[in-house]
Amino acid sequence: MEDHERELSKALLTAYESAVASAVRSCSQAVPATSAGLHQILKHLRQRLHATLTATEIGDIQQEFDGGLLKWESEAEKISEDNVANVREIMMAVAASASAIARRDDQYTGRFNKVTDELQSIAKIDDLKAMRQSVIRSASEIRTCVEEMKREGESSIAELRAQVADYRAKISDYQQRDSVDPLTGLANRTAIEARIQNRISWSGTFCLAVLDLNGFKKINDSYGHAAGDDLLKHFANEIRAIFRVTDLVGRWGGDEFAVVIDSTPEDAANSLDRLRQWAFGEYTISDGERSFSVNISAAVGMARWDGRESAVELFNRADRLMYAEKNSTIAPSMGLRRAPQLVKAG
Repeated sequence: MEDHERELSKALLTAYESAVASAVRSCSQAVPATSAGLHQILKHLRQRLHATLTATEIGDIQQEFDGGLLKWESEAEKISEDNVANVREIMMAVAASASAIARRDDQYTGRFNKVTDELQSIAKIDDLKAMRQSVIRSASEIRTCVEEMKREGESSIAELRAQVADYRAKISDYQQRDSVDPLTGLANRTAIEARIQNRISWSGTFCLAVLDLNGFKKINDSYGHAAGDDLLKHFANEIRAIFRVTDLVGRWGGDEFAVVIDSTPEDAANSLDRLRQWAFGEYTISDGERSFSVNISAAVGMARWDGRESAVELFNRADRLMYAEKNSTIAPSMGLRRAPQLVKAG
């Protein structure tokens, strides 16, 4: 009976985890900019799920997950409002430009109609001198209109070009913000997924490396999230410097990083060896008021695209290899200790 209950509990936990993962995946696809936070919520939940959970612990986990979803809802709503405002701004500017052109065209249409009416009235004039003067006036008006249209056209084109350049700059800025992790400055999950898909469409040789920091939760619990964020920024700077500019280094979410490496597995392995040598070790981090010294390393999984698998399948394979390395070794002691010096807040 006890075995049956354990198997039932395990099955229920697995089903619950799958349901949460599906919800996180759907929310991430709906609003890609929020995917990193959702991934961190899912990762934390997985760390807390185990077969011996009490009813109280289950309630706490559910409450924490509900709180995470409420935060995601608020962030998604804000992003949606910002996007709508940006599109509205651009559309109103375009509409104003179109309206100005229409008004100009209406103005010249009226003037040309007046000239046409005057030319048509010449047929009713018997006086040759009067006809000549009417034609001269009409020709002069036409010439004036054409010159004014040319000048205004050149001015309008220059103005429109400036507006288009401004719109392009804004769109580029929006796209840049959508593809960069705001904490580390690395590529975010959306940009990583796009790069993987791009490389698959090229059918070229590339590898994907996934890194997960060892003992990061302990640093957050010991020194706070501000110190943890500081460590993520320092570590991001280190790994960015190790890889080539043609490789894409990004933060997948939480304390997990990913690198799309444009090379053979042998060259990729050499890059990862340099990473272990230069990026793993002691860091001095700060919570804004105090500084601390910590030793950090990471579990690494690297997979070469096999020419057939999807982006999701490739990432899952690299992720499994990373967790296999993490589970096969005992994480080294973090050696957490407070440095004697103090750092000015901010």
